[in-house]
Amino acid sequence: MAEDIRKTPNGKLEVRISVRDQPKTTAVLVLRGEIDNEGAELLKTVLDEFRKKRLKYIVISASELKKVSSAGISVLLAHKSLSLVGGPKISLVATPDCLRFPLEQLGAISLFPMFDDIGSALQSLESE
Repeated sequence: MAEDIRKTPNGKLEVRISVRDQPKTTAVLVLRGEIDNEGAELLKTVLDEFRKKRLKYIVISASELKKVSSAGISVLLAHKSLSLVGGPKISLVATPDCLRFPLEQLGAISLFPMFDDIGSALQSLESE
């Protein structure tokens, strides 16, 4: 399992990236801090990389997020729409209110499979 940590220049967002081969090759992103404009750009870059690699599954753990800007929400929704046309399927884990509330307000919460923990999200892939 390879692991990589990326941070925004302003230090507000850290993205811990690991790629797991079981049950299916999946990128697991653990987000820590705040997704502001720089954070949204970093998240977009990371998601674009996995889409270009043709990875089929991305699990995003958001339990350590404190704040999410509209730019961050836009990145998630844009990549979710790409998953509908062959991009990676995105699941959310431990979604805090700062992410859940805007998705609910936009009527987009049901677009994302939600899980309590990374293990549950990975286990759900076994049935696909």
